[in-house]
Amino acid sequence: MASLLAQLQKAQFQLENTVVRAPEDGYVSTVGLRPGTMSTALGMIPLMTFVPVEGAASREYVAAFRQNALQRLHKGEPAELMFPAIPGTVFRGEVADVLPAIGESQFQGQGKLLTTDALNTHGRALVVLKVTDPRFAEYALPQGATLEAAVYSDHLKELSLIRKILIRMKSWENYIYLDH
Repeated sequence: MASLLAQLQKAQFQLENTVVRAPEDGYVSTVGLRPGTMSTALGMIPLMTFVPVEGAASREYVAAFRQNALQRLHKGEPAELMFPAIPGTVFRGEVADVLPAIGESQFQGQGKLLTTDALNTHGRALVVLKVTDPRFAEYALPQGATLEAAVYSDHLKELSLIRKILIRMKSWENYIYLDH
């Protein structure tokens, strides 16, 4: 009898843990979960892709910059963002954060010696940019939309006018696309 009660308690515990709870407000965009799918606490492949709603409302985007610019990328510096989906328009923004690590710094032991192939990549610094331009609220872009950005520091400030002209020219070029 005790064995049956233990099995029942174990089954009830497992049933309670089949509920998938969202960590915050959002939605599931891709579901790989079907009746009979086996999932474990240490699953190697996610069964769902969760997209938080807050991210869409935060107006933050990530841009990758060459490492040469790392010493000149600081929180609060002014930026301009251009989206191919919104041709002819450049938006004001600012640096919200500079991520403290580059993917190439990650090392995962694999039981074999490293080769020089690992040294051939030149990782880029990821910078979080926040759109501060009120005009941006008029547009609906999905998370992950492509953008081009420029951050303006005090380094060679005289040349920033050239960059501002170039980003606007690039934005105007987005009126012309030949994929239809």
